[in-house]
Amino acid sequence: PSRLVKKGRLTDGRAAATMAQVGTTTIFDLIDDRDLVIEAIVKKVEVKTALLKRLHGICQHGAILASHTLSISITELFAA
Repeated sequence: PSRLVKKGRLTDGRAAATMAQVGTTTIFDLIDDRDLVIEAIVKKVEVKTALLKRLHGICQHGAILASHTLSISITELFAA
């Protein structure tokens, strides 16, 4: 957001409000009502697949599940 503030595309207040909505957790009970969940676990297909399946069972209907990975096909992860 700071780059957007410097360019005048975003106010400091809006940037701060946006960042206040972003957080990290390892506690599954805290994500059931989130609209977007991005996992960033170790880059092993079987581990990521197991986590994504668990997240799918926890997250609210319509939530976006995303994976932080470059070396593993996202199609492969979500097909399992």
